[in-house]
Amino acid sequence: MIVRSLKLIALASIGCVGVVIAALLIFSAVSRPPEKADFASDYLMGRAILSGNNPYVPLNILGEQFGISTQFTHPSPHPPSFAILIAPLAVFSFKWAYLITLVVGLICLVSSFRQFLPNNNLGLLLAVTASIAWPPVWANLYLGQSMLAQLLLLILAWQSLNDRRDIIAGALLGLVISIKLIMWPLLLLLMIRKRLKAVGVAAVVFGTANLLSASVIGLGPVTTYYLQTGREIAAIYRNYAGNFAVWTIGPRIFIGTTKLGATQLVTFPLIDAPSLAFVTSAICVLAIVAYVSIFLLMKVGLEVAFWVVVGAAIILSPIAWSHYLILLIPALIGLLTASDWQSKTTVVLALTAPIIALVVFPFFTAPAPFIVSMLELWPLLIVLLAITALSKARSDIRFRIPKEVP
Repeated sequence: MIVRSLKLIALASIGCVGVVIAALLIFSAVSRPPEKADFASDYLMGRAILSGNNPYVPLNILGEQFGISTQFTHPSPHPPSFAILIAPLAVFSFKWAYLITLVVGLICLVSSFRQFLPNNNLGLLLAVTASIAWPPVWANLYLGQSMLAQLLLLILAWQSLNDRRDIIAGALLGLVISIKLIMWPLLLLLMIRKRLKAVGVAAVVFGTANLLSASVIGLGPVTTYYLQTGREIAAIYRNYAGNFAVWTIGPRIFIGTTKLGATQLVTFPLIDAPSLAFVTSAICVLAIVAYVSIFLLMKVGLEVAFWVVVGAAIILSPIAWSHYLILLIPALIGLLTASDWQSKTTVVLALTAPIIALVVFPFFTAPAPFIVSMLELWPLLIVLLAITALSKARSDIRFRIPKEVP
């Protein structure tokens, strides 16, 4: 009884912090300058489309044209399929569009937790308010990112697959991939599991979104994005300290890391040998693919395999930011219900590591030693731990939280 009371007090305290952060986020939505928000890139794409211009002009040039300042000097990293989806928001002023994005993100957050706490209103309230205090969530809301919408779509697609509603699941996955391409490995999983109807529908949705974008902005910008722009942007951020993708391991070891803007650290390489960077990263990617494949060959059920592949997709993408950890929330909920200590430890590390990182890394000065660049791969370690814990505890995981568990 005492432990339960202490747990409730702790959750309530974190929840209060979440409420305060939510209030600050709403205040920030109507007061902060556009250059502090990643949403500026989405908004400028929308403005360009509505005005009949190429949305893949460098964002600083679009910013000058539309009077929206931005820190980005490259084209938008988001695909044409997402540009069409986000364009309607550009009919509003930047502040109103940003506020709408924030509200939609909060609604998606509540709706996502509702899927795991269907009959527990107190638990839902505590989970939502506490999660807002978790750095990946509030960073997503603060920056105006779309990960919370993707989280909800992924959860609904996962549930539809479990219910054998493959057409709905495929449509939802098609939307997820249309927003950001990183979740395409889920289609490989479904092909292996012979859920071809879902794969086909997802391909149709993604293809339709891109055909629609080509009809609006022209075939040239669409093909240029997939053949050139996406690759160039990945190269820009490959050496950025905040990018924890597997592809950054080689550059960290043999080139060092750089920073963009005023955040993150410049670090020295372990060995100055740039020619070895790509080969090293490629070997690491193949090792992760093999590692995940071993678990999937252990007859892991689709319910768990889905989130194993989501974790793998995050770290195998050329670019991965800390707010991508939002997509691990369902996996962490599942691990919370497992009885083994490894699963519980993984959840604790996932929840505390982002907070510790925010406290510790500001004490380092640039240029920092090589070991600091490796420490900044803490999100990669968390994802790998979650993948391992999911696979080992697969038969002991329950994704629905009973009402008596706070």
